[in-house]
Amino acid sequence: MIQQTSLTVFLEIKDKLMPMQKKIYDLFLEKQYNEGLTNIQISKILNKPINTITPRTLELRKKGLIIKKDTVKIFNKSHMRFIKKSFF
Repeated sequence: MIQQTSLTVFLEIKDKLMPMQKKIYDLFLEKQYNEGLTNIQISKILNKPINTITPRTLELRKKGLIIKKDTVKIFNKSHMRFIKKSFF
């Protein structure tokens, strides 16, 4: 069962997100991305430059909404992959 206080805090944080933060966070809520996303993947999905994505994922990490899952290799470069933090 979900603690009401956890749900309340989660909704308060989500309501205060800036538009780009919300777009990025909403991707993590989609089932098809349960395995996580890298900044490069987010950039391609949203068709936005990487320099607009990286600061927003950092902000979401600082808010505790997403966490680092692991590191994956893409074109022989290591990239952090993030997942949404479970509140429930």
